[in-house]
Amino acid sequence: MPNVLMGQRAKELVRRYFMEGVKSSNKLYATDFAGKDVPATEKAEKRERHQDDAAHYQYQIQNSFHESGETGSSNYARQLLDLQAEVRSGNCGEMSDVAAYLVQ
Repeated sequence: MPNVLMGQRAKELVRRYFMEGVKSSNKLYATDFAGKDVPATEKAEKRERHQDDAAHYQYQIQNSFHESGETGSSNYARQLLDLQAEVRSGNCGEMSDVAAYLVQ
């Protein structure tokens, strides 16, 4: 039976799993709180490149899943768990699907 400890462990495993990939695609790193551009730094440029890569991979992952004819978050989670690190990308939806699958 799932409990809080199991949920915490699943969250840690999922975060570690996606940390090896190209991160998420929905973060704003190179702007300030007002949405204005901040001075470009090497770190900000790297984050933007990674964000673009993540969005590209995530589109491919989602498209591949839809084309497979599979449905359901469990099947999507299994597909996500089969990804190699260099193309692994996920936002909160992907992370929650994988966490739920692991707890299940």
